[in-house]
Amino acid sequence: MLADRHELAATVAAVGGEAGESMRRATGRAEERAARLVAQAASPGRPARFIASGLDAVAKVIDRYRRGDRPATDQEAAWLTVLLRDLRVRDDAWARMDPGHQQAHQHLWTDLTCRARPGYVPAPASLLALAECC
Repeated sequence: MLADRHELAATVAAVGGEAGESMRRATGRAEERAARLVAQAASPGRPARFIASGLDAVAKVIDRYRRGDRPATDQEAAWLTVLLRDLRVRDDAWARMDPGHQQAHQHLWTDLTCRARPGYVPAPASLLALAECC
């Protein structure tokens, strides 16, 4: 149990310093990647590759955290924070929450909440809130 709001806030505080700068750069690359996928999806005859990519990435990272494997790299974390802004991807992540893996979900969404850059925090933070009660 945490002592107060300040202690709670510290558990989800944004990373700073070199880690924060690394995430800023990774997020920029993820934004560029997302823009390319969205542009391709707008072309006739192309599937919504952005959404498909998001669903795949979410499934893989959830499986990894459930197994207790290594945490997401900065590039993976940045990509996920960009993908999770899409409600279909975020809903898929929510649907994958299993009470039998509550700690893994809490670890994953805390990790992404802390590493997300401004503008990308709400999605993983909302998933963290849901993980707290699953």
